[in-house]
Amino acid sequence: MRRDDAKPIRIAVVFCAVALGFTWIYWLFISVSRKQSLPFSMDSSIPGTILSAILRHFGPLVAALLVSAFYQGKVGLKQLWQTVARWRVSYWLYLLALMGPVAAAGVVVWIGLQTGSMGRNTEPISLVHFILVFFVMAVVDGPLGEEVGWRGLLLPELLRKMGPVAASMTVGGVWWLWHVPLYLADGKISRTGEWIEFLIDTLALSMIFTWFYLKSGSAFLTIVLHNMLNFSIFLILRNIWHKVGTSMIPNYAHETIVVIAGVAAATSLWRHSRKQPIATLG
Repeated sequence: MRRDDAKPIRIAVVFCAVALGFTWIYWLFISVSRKQSLPFSMDSSIPGTILSAILRHFGPLVAALLVSAFYQGKVGLKQLWQTVARWRVSYWLYLLALMGPVAAAGVVVWIGLQTGSMGRNTEPISLVHFILVFFVMAVVDGPLGEEVGWRGLLLPELLRKMGPVAASMTVGGVWWLWHVPLYLADGKISRTGEWIEFLIDTLALSMIFTWFYLKSGSAFLTIVLHNMLNFSIFLILRNIWHKVGTSMIPNYAHETIVVIAGVAAATSLWRHSRKQPIATLG
């Protein structure tokens, strides 16, 4: 069966159910494990490491493979691979994907230094270490495990039935929901306001990612963008510079930049969808 012949909304719904199910199962396993009710530890055992990899780090990828194989067989898997492996796109898109997050982090540092809310880290920086971290993060910190699902399968299917802004909002909402049990397991977010801020941030990023996807037709490019976003925060905002005390100024500055970029991307998506209601802007 060709992808065009399958029902896009059904594929999207089933994919979301599987991907979200993985993270909630992960949260359940973590909760039970910490009460020592599992025969193994989710934090320090081989079975726990394997389960964490499947349920947490590669859930969307596994869900995309399962759903594509179920609904479209080899043809669906081939189309998914072609989207993910499409790396020959305009060089300026790569430049923007690589340098955009760096520029955003640079603005945050400038604001932090001006307000005294950020300071320079005096510890020596190992170039080799950070190069290795960059590639490791691409595999285990979200880009590969998530983008194959979000922009490799879910976004293209939604674009067959709705405009890019609505599709972006939907993917962003699912993306946020996918993170909820992970952050609950990590104790990462506690206040209601933080959850709302994270939702706004995720929706804005979803607009930006959709813009890149529609300009290129490549989920590979969104993997690069996702990794550079994570890495720029890790390297620039946590290792070269860092927050001073408990100031929230750098956090608010970074979120403001993301929201502004998200609104700009949404505006571009809306304008182009009115001119050509197809899944490409380039």
